[in-house]
Amino acid sequence: MGVVRTDKWLQAYVNDSSEATVRQQKWMIEPLSSLFETDHLESLQAHLWQLGLFTPDQDLGEEIKVWFKNHPWSVVKKEYERLRKKWDGPACKIYLLPLIHQPPRLLKELGYKTGITLQNTIILFIKPTLSKEQIRALVIHEYHHACRLAFTKEKEDKMTFLESICMEGLAEWAVREELGGKECAIWTTYYDHTPYDYHWFQRYIKPNLFKKGRRSYHTLLYGDPENGIPIWLGYYLGYKLVESAAKKYETTKEMLEVDALSLYKKSTYGS
Repeated sequence: MGVVRTDKWLQAYVNDSSEATVRQQKWMIEPLSSLFETDHLESLQAHLWQLGLFTPDQDLGEEIKVWFKNHPWSVVKKEYERLRKKWDGPACKIYLLPLIHQPPRLLKELGYKTGITLQNTIILFIKPTLSKEQIRALVIHEYHHACRLAFTKEKEDKMTFLESICMEGLAEWAVREELGGKECAIWTTYYDHTPYDYHWFQRYIKPNLFKKGRRSYHTLLYGDPENGIPIWLGYYLGYKLVESAAKKYETTKEMLEVDALSLYKKSTYGS
């Protein structure tokens, strides 16, 4: 457990002279395949591209020098170990890999960094030029997910919409507690200038709180402007829900093991 030496993967990838897609499968995809319980490397590769993994047409020759100069693995390791001790959290494997050069809008708004958390596993996709605090914020967010999942035992296909928005809100509330509001994700304040949050909650969120399976409410989480659903809607309102409920608790650690329904009832939206 701990931070996996993906620096060795990157060096091997750059030194390999085989076709780019094949060598990415060899050095990046195949080592991750067991985590996703699949042998279909092409499908997993496409899935990870969608999540933010760099594509084989990217030239990592110069970028790899920045990776080894800044050595983000040491920042991740130190933050993970600090948080695990502070939160009495689970042991995790953490994989750190390059982000796609031209990410879509949502990844740009996330600050050129993103991650996914599975059971006791975290995969981070970043630009190597991120600051130490930006990397720490990402680790805090994703490791908080790992701690929350260790408590709830939830699976993605069974997780309610309420739990999802609470989980995202709690993770970013932890970032605020550890680093201050300046390092929080853009979606935590995206609509603070508007008076519509309660209306949106009543219209989009409340009727779907107990819908199960993240795929079934994906557009409510991320938004769908073409169909009138504000971008980052679920994330934003999940944070606001947690922000209002947090007044009843002392610390992030205390809130980690509070069920989503209780958080909702203690928030301004559920009272």
